[in-house]
Amino acid sequence: MVKAENVIQDSQGTVSISYDYENRLVESVLQAGRIATCIYSGDGLKRGEKVSPDPMSSDITTLTTLVWDGSEYLGEYEELIKDGDV
Repeated sequence: MVKAENVIQDSQGTVSISYDYENRLVESVLQAGRIATCIYSGDGLKRGEKVSPDPMSSDITTLTTLVWDGSEYLGEYEELIKDGDV
């Protein structure tokens, strides 16, 4: 559920940013129509991000997973997924 949406314009185009009722970033619509969606766990911590492919030039979705040990951020890993593959 989206609480607020901001629209930012610069020389590269327009970006739309959406937040939920807990003021967490939930979605960004980037230049060229790519959509970045944030993934949160039940405890409210950001656990990852999914970025849709560029509709003009790619069919690759990027999935970034954030790794935590329960109290500290340890790192992240990125997975490239070709549309149609599971």
